[in-house]
Amino acid sequence: MKDSSFLIVGLARNCANSLRFNVSIFEKAFRDARNIAWFIVESDSEDRTVEALYDLEKERSDFSYVSLGNLRY
Repeated sequence: MKDSSFLIVGLARNCANSLRFNVSIFEKAFRDARNIAWFIVESDSEDRTVEALYDLEKERSDFSYVSLGNLRY
């Protein structure tokens, strides 16, 4: 795994309180990888998930996200 690069892709909704913890869990699982990048798709959050994603994107060059706003009717 030391020569491997990974893109971790996920979905997010109402996870502001657990987002950083979950990122840290994945980082531990992939700690031997040469490179890790993140892409998260968010929609329909009613908490501070978008703000938490924004903060992570500003802090980390390997983290990006897109918010699709409200998709449910």
